[in-house]
Amino acid sequence: MDALSNVDPFNFRYKDKAVHFCFYFLFTVFWYLFFQRLKNRAKSRVRLTVFILATIYGACIELCQWLFTTGRTADMVDIAANMGGSTLAIICLWLFSKIK
Repeated sequence: MDALSNVDPFNFRYKDKAVHFCFYFLFTVFWYLFFQRLKNRAKSRVRLTVFILATIYGACIELCQWLFTTGRTADMVDIAANMGGSTLAIICLWLFSKIK
């Protein structure tokens, strides 16, 4: 039992990628809800628009890190984690619309 008490569940190898994934999942869901209420457009079009905007935003942030900071670098795996979170969000939103 002592061995388990020393285990930190929040200390794992790709923690920052999991944070990117979760952030972009929520970011995409909230952005979808905002745009869906803002304009009464087809849900599929809003989902596509939000996915594209989230992907572009994530890539721009990484580009800005590469161009304008000295202590940070751009990471393609961060972009992939961002897109993964957004993709899962879009899939969940699509499934939810089918159930509703």
